[in-house]
Amino acid sequence: VMKKSRPATKVSVLVAPDQVEVVAEVLFTSSTTIGLRTSQVSKLMLPREAREIPTRYGVVKIKLVTLPNGSVRWKSEHEDVLRLANEHGIEYLDMKVALDTEIKTRLAAS
Repeated sequence: VMKKSRPATKVSVLVAPDQVEVVAEVLFTSSTTIGLRTSQVSKLMLPREAREIPTRYGVVKIKLVTLPNGSVRWKSEHEDVLRLANEHGIEYLDMKVALDTEIKTRLAAS
């Protein structure tokens, strides 16, 4: 709700600094807005490593990240889990659990 109880829609856009003017032009010409607020944001990222892990269902890409305390955690790539679930006729969540269990075992052994 905006001033005078008018209904409103908030649009948030993440855009590279060199594209701000292009996106602003699209928003001005494609909507009823007469003003935009802009701000710069920064992003902190953990050190990461991409790996491919063979499993009984097929190869799965994972991202390993190192936390500030030195511990490591990982995440399997959604697209690979979905692809393998479809290829093997297994529900996505069941495939994710099976793959993550196998990946955890393989990583612990290495």
